[in-house]
Amino acid sequence: MTRLAVSIVMPARDAAAHIGEALASIAAQTGDAAGGLEVIVADGGSRDATREIAARFSFVRVLDGPDGGIYQGFNRALAAARLAHVGFVNADDILPAGALAAVANAISAAPDAAMFSGGAEFADAEGVITRARTQQGPLNLECLLFGIPAI
Repeated sequence: MTRLAVSIVMPARDAAAHIGEALASIAAQTGDAAGGLEVIVADGGSRDATREIAARFSFVRVLDGPDGGIYQGFNRALAAARLAHVGFVNADDILPAGALAAVANAISAAPDAAMFSGGAEFADAEGVITRARTQQGPLNLECLLFGIPAI
């Protein structure tokens, strides 16, 4: 398995209700990123405790905004990424156990690939899965432009 070195970029604004759980799901997998792990939280001007919660995690760097939206936050965080691979996660996303190990295995299997994708489950406020999406086959331009960006 590849010694995964990954920068995870995460835009956030007023995400105090969810960001701790999202970051804890990444923290539970730090051993799967043996080459290094950093999360860059691009805070877009939060008025709640988002920055303070994110700063509690030793592998997190918080960049203060403001942003004109989620994609500006992604771009600011991406520009600050320092490691060999980059992952995109929203402040209310939970990485399932083994997600970073799966990325490392995918990189080992196809080291020349420019991009990897996985699946996503979408849940309501009670945690009930309302929709699931898995990328089948290689990514193409239509999928990248019009697909669900969570995969």
